[in-house]
Amino acid sequence: MVHVKLIQTTRALLLVLIVVAIGVRGGSLLGFDLSFDPKEETPIAKFNEVDVKNLFPDFTKIEEVQQSVYRVYDGEKVLGTLLNSSPKADSIVGYVNSTPLLVALDAQNMIIGVHLLPNRESPDFIAKIVDNGLLERWKGTPLITFSSLDVDGVSGATYSSQAIIKNVQIAVNAYASSDARQQEKIDLFNVIKWSCAVAMLIASLLLFFMPARLKKFRNYILLFNLLVLGFWVGDTLSINSIYNWIIGGVQLSTRWFIVLVLVISILIPLFTQKAFYCSCLCPYGAAQELTHKLNRKYKLELPLRIRRKLPLLRECIFGILVFLLCVGVVFDLTNIEPFSVFMFQTASVPVIILALSFIVLSFFIPKPWCRYFCPTGQFLEIIRKLFIVK
Repeated sequence: MVHVKLIQTTRALLLVLIVVAIGVRGGSLLGFDLSFDPKEETPIAKFNEVDVKNLFPDFTKIEEVQQSVYRVYDGEKVLGTLLNSSPKADSIVGYVNSTPLLVALDAQNMIIGVHLLPNRESPDFIAKIVDNGLLERWKGTPLITFSSLDVDGVSGATYSSQAIIKNVQIAVNAYASSDARQQEKIDLFNVIKWSCAVAMLIASLLLFFMPARLKKFRNYILLFNLLVLGFWVGDTLSINSIYNWIIGGVQLSTRWFIVLVLVISILIPLFTQKAFYCSCLCPYGAAQELTHKLNRKYKLELPLRIRRKLPLLRECIFGILVFLLCVGVVFDLTNIEPFSVFMFQTASVPVIILALSFIVLSFFIPKPWCRYFCPTGQFLEIIRKLFIVK
């Protein structure tokens, strides 16, 4: 019994140490700064001369008139005002992290431009937003009519674009001395969307706990998971999300559903010893399972010795990935898994190729990505087996 407890404790401590190591290398853990450098009480996103020239090409000097508000000059002539959304909007998180930006006003308090500062959002999402012209939609808007301007997000980069919109609103409203925490409009479309998402979560839980009774409905539940959670909601569990939550913490106001999914997907296997998310809820897993069921004649049966060794490949992929993150190698994690293909407007070409390749492969082999490659599935599997000692 003591031996079992020792193994369980060692596994738990190892998992905690890995999380802390990733946080230390990333410079923060759950949003708390770990750089150990003395900083201002309220750190502000930095910008440089190039950022200012992007908005005021003729500027020669700049002076801070209050926190995050700067007067911009050409010699002694006032060109306008520069607003930094940081630190007031630092708590606003997009798909990955905060999106600090600069808002430029001319001498007559008309918006002349918006410029993004360095951030950790996916480059594919940012490129989609820029190409869509979101940053140009405020240009020419007088400060006095700003509150009446309704700017929509960008399809395919919803979280990132909504974060940018809120950053602009907070920066401008704070400067105008109005309430920066405006009440958000009740969006009927979003109410319906998230109600459907919760309904699919409940249906998946019922499928998990009552598989025999709901066997004839399994294909329908998987199909709706694919359509609702995949293509409509477009937010799935991924190593990218988990890594950025470790580094920057969780923005519950925008990511509450997928955080709820993560909590449920961790807790249920701990008590049942069975995988929940991968078997019943994952949209990409559903796509593979449904594709395989379309094939009634040409199924490929791998030799037993290969089937036994292939799961080690998933463990190796996850181990290499964790090692790279622990030593500080940073790269776009959205490109190593196929899940961002559901946001096809912003999905990169490698992700599209990866996703389609495994869908084709799943026609012959049941759920090949889930069983042999998926690092997110391996992460959940490690937690599931955390307290299992044979």
